[in-house]
Amino acid sequence: MPGQAGLLELAAGMVLRLDGVEWRVAEIEAQYGRVLLAAGAEQRWRSIRWLVHHRDCQSVPAEIEVVDGLVGQPASLDDLTAYQQQVLRVRVAHLLETETGFRGGDPLHPDPGEPRPAYDPQGTTLGQRRRSKVAELRGLGVEEAALLGLGRVSERTLKRMAAAWAAPAAA
Repeated sequence: MPGQAGLLELAAGMVLRLDGVEWRVAEIEAQYGRVLLAAGAEQRWRSIRWLVHHRDCQSVPAEIEVVDGLVGQPASLDDLTAYQQQVLRVRVAHLLETETGFRGGDPLHPDPGEPRPAYDPQGTTLGQRRRSKVAELRGLGVEEAALLGLGRVSERTLKRMAAAWAAPAAA
């Protein structure tokens, strides 16, 4: 049956049939938009776009092991590009400075010049530190704040970020 309507779901370990040949999805590099397909000893990298537009790409129904309701590999820092990892570290440093007064989050191992007066936990409340961080982030250039994903941060945003940081990982 050439071409099938609907979405193509991809997960590591699933099997796809391409022109009658079954290929196992060995690896997915979503950040690069590609998958590694394996059939026996043969392996081929293909773009997700190529798969989606392939005239005879079908998923082969199979039992996929489901762990805690999740399919596929767990998320990790390796899923991010070097730039995305750097942005994440800066965002976390801002959050930890707000919550603890220290960009590394550890008062026993402060960076030079820490804690800054506006974030000193000995002299400020958490609410004051959050208001200081909102003011600091508003002082960033529009492009810089947007690149960090911190262009429209409020106290409420910081509270949600802190709750998400403290919550146990879903996987």
